[in-house]
Amino acid sequence: MNLSHILIIFLRVFAINWLLVGFFRLFVSIPMLTSNWLSVFYLAGPGVYFLAALLAWIFAVKIAKVLIGRADCDVQMAKEITPAMLFSTAFLGIGLYFFLTYLGGSLNWLHYLAITQAGHDLMNTAVDEDSNFYSLTSSLIPCLAGLALAACSPKLGRKLARATESQLSNPSE
Repeated sequence: MNLSHILIIFLRVFAINWLLVGFFRLFVSIPMLTSNWLSVFYLAGPGVYFLAALLAWIFAVKIAKVLIGRADCDVQMAKEITPAMLFSTAFLGIGLYFFLTYLGGSLNWLHYLAITQAGHDLMNTAVDEDSNFYSLTSSLIPCLAGLALAACSPKLGRKLARATESQLSNPSE
């Protein structure tokens, strides 16, 4: 496997990470939109993540060629390691990171909402139910998305490895 192939894999994994962060921030930003035209700026953060993801994905091959250039060499790895394995491992890592990072907050909010819905508000606080739902979803959505990404990592890794290999074998891009 060439050094440029490894760099392309890492760039595309970061692109997927930025895409996921953009979606998470989009879900958080949508409830903040109001009739005031300035509230559109809440979408600027997710937009930057989407743009960075798109550019990193599209230009991964060109960036690798520029950064590695003529110094591209064959990296000696164990024969068993393939690009699909690298992609799968990266997806598993990102998925577990999001799942484990947001699991505690999700469980905490689910527990809190279960107590308040049962009429046993132990904290006796006047917290708006919309903010509870907002806080729950801002933890629960990344948690579940991370779990789904980790669970689908082998399949996604194989698909992206095939797509990357076909793009690398096509010199017109």
